[in-house]
Amino acid sequence: SALGTSGKSLVDINFLGIGGAFDTEEGTASALLRTRSGKLLLIDCGYTAYSKLRKKNLIGEIDIVFITHCHEDHINGLSTLIYDRFFLHNKVTEIECTADVAVRVKAYLDICGHPEEQYTISQEKYLYIEEDAISVTKIDTTKNHWPINNFPNSGIIFHFDTGESSDDYAVLIYSGDINVPITDLMDPVDYSFVYSNPDKVFIFHDMTSLIHERNPHTNFELLVPTKKMFKNLYTYHHGAEQIALINKLNPEMALTS
Repeated sequence: SALGTSGKSLVDINFLGIGGAFDTEEGTASALLRTRSGKLLLIDCGYTAYSKLRKKNLIGEIDIVFITHCHEDHINGLSTLIYDRFFLHNKVTEIECTADVAVRVKAYLDICGHPEEQYTISQEKYLYIEEDAISVTKIDTTKNHWPINNFPNSGIIFHFDTGESSDDYAVLIYSGDINVPITDLMDPVDYSFVYSNPDKVFIFHDMTSLIHERNPHTNFELLVPTKKMFKNLYTYHHGAEQIALINKLNPEMALTS
């Protein structure tokens, strides 16, 4: 699918997987963004993502890998991806994540035996992709995914600027794994470009039908107000069984899947 504004396509989005940790049929949550200049951005690389990228012959084309957190359904394909790119394509893999997530990513890659010549890790909060006028912000969501041990976690905001007017832009928000709507963590003053033009905002958010004390994902009922404000809300990280249950309780939210 393509995301754009004023009739312009700003980025093409292809989900490699939309399921949860145990949903092998739907694939682990991972998304590819193809920018206007042709850059290929990968968001997370779980254990089903590498094989899909290999089948699509895209391993050597990836420019940046964003990692939201280090649960295996979001990172377990990264080591093989790095090895493939380095030895078969002679390319170093550029990784973007928050500072706390970077510590875990580095530890994971050390365990997998990667020398630092095979990859780079940038842990700055902001990134600007000049060729496409994309401003990227990493949102720390550590206390809102696996709070039992403050497991490092994050979401990502992509701001696409057409350069033609201050009001001609689009925003893509990728929640990562979180147990509240990510917009609850975004102050309306600091993120006025999100709240002032909600029709320009596209949110890809994890969602679940599960209810338990330490829920690591956002229950669909919590996302109802978000859906009312942002019509372009799309959800992932759930299997067909969960959607069937959500459909019985709230068909509108099931349709966001």
